[in-house]
Amino acid sequence: MNAFSTTCLLFVLSNLLYFLYDRDFNDTQSALLIFAITLVQGVLMVIAYKTSLHEKLNLKLLIICAIISRLIVIPSSPILEDDFYRYLWDGHVLSHNINPYLYAPSSEQLDHLHTDYRQNIGYINVATIYPPLAQYIFAFNSLLGGGLTGLKIIFVIFDLLTALIIVRWLHLINQPISLSIFYLLNPIVIKEVANSAHLDSILAFFLATSFYLLDVSRLKTNFKKTFNMPTALAAISLSFATLIKVSPIFTLPAFLRQQKHWFKATLVMAVTTAVFFIPFMFADRLMPGMTSFAKHWVINESLFYPISYLATEIVLLLKLDQFQMVKGWLLNEIPGKLLSTTILAMIVFYYYFKKKLSDSAYALLIIVSLLLLSPVFNPWYTLWFLPLAIVNRHMPTIFLSVVLGLSYSYYLDRPYYEVLRLIEYLLFFGFLYHWHFLKKVVPKQSE
Repeated sequence: MNAFSTTCLLFVLSNLLYFLYDRDFNDTQSALLIFAITLVQGVLMVIAYKTSLHEKLNLKLLIICAIISRLIVIPSSPILEDDFYRYLWDGHVLSHNINPYLYAPSSEQLDHLHTDYRQNIGYINVATIYPPLAQYIFAFNSLLGGGLTGLKIIFVIFDLLTALIIVRWLHLINQPISLSIFYLLNPIVIKEVANSAHLDSILAFFLATSFYLLDVSRLKTNFKKTFNMPTALAAISLSFATLIKVSPIFTLPAFLRQQKHWFKATLVMAVTTAVFFIPFMFADRLMPGMTSFAKHWVINESLFYPISYLATEIVLLLKLDQFQMVKGWLLNEIPGKLLSTTILAMIVFYYYFKKKLSDSAYALLIIVSLLLLSPVFNPWYTLWFLPLAIVNRHMPTIFLSVVLGLSYSYYLDRPYYEVLRLIEYLLFFGFLYHWHFLKKVVPKQSE
């Protein structure tokens, strides 16, 4: 047995650590277990990659290892996670032909829908934030009686399909297939999909497929002159990603900027999105929970923290807080959100004209900038950017995908959370600085 095979075996066995979790664990014990699993598997992932550079990559063994790892973790109890209760509830509601956007889970209009988990739903007084395609997937699982295990199986299937896209994409652009190790053996990917049951694996699949098909169109067809089938499918795939969560819409500038037939691509996306939204159009508001999410959610914020502080100080310095409306803005950190949005818009605009930056690298830049400037940066958001980081060989964001495990320090005492969050982002920005300014590594257009 060679070094790579041994590492893969150890990685598979390391997934048994999830079964050390006990539901009687307090938050600190749960977070420490996540830290331990992330550290062990992160080290094994790096060792697997390093050994693959010196040995011929056994792709079949790698994929088998990844599949078995996920199958081991699926039966484990979710650690520090409750989003799946919302997924189950939304699916239960829609499977009874009730529009999930009409009522919050606590609404008395839904009292006839009996479940044993209703009171476990997070933000029970807030209506759902998930777009229509996500709702259909939840309802499909509910109709099959899949429960939590059913959700995990669905999400793991899309997770593995994303891995397949990454492998094919790396082959297409002549990059080492061994880079796929950073997805297949990524501890945060396994935690957030197979253990925590986050639907972001579906978003990852459609977003990665969209930009993969753009490269297929550009490299294998007459991309500039015709609106071909790969481009049309890429537009549909990006629409599907947005219909899982709205965040992929921010990658639209990267998707359209080099397309001569951008209007056709936009039209395809608009029609696809409309088809899924039409059945829910009779709700008073679509996805009303998004307003509450935008106003109140703050967790594991990165650059948003100092930006919000600076924006608030400017408002106080200018004595704008004497206005009642501005006082309300300060309570919800609106000045910081406006300043962060402005900075993001400037980044998107500036790099729009950097043609040496590939479409997928530009999309990666947009998504990571969005998350770093956002008041919310959950660890499962790794799935949004990791496939793009891998095909662009952007090691700092690949590193970020693992170091985000430190975000579970949110469940520790406040002083520990503040220190570990600082370490989390200092590690990332330190690596980013070294990568771009000391090594002078810049993502380039794929050949």
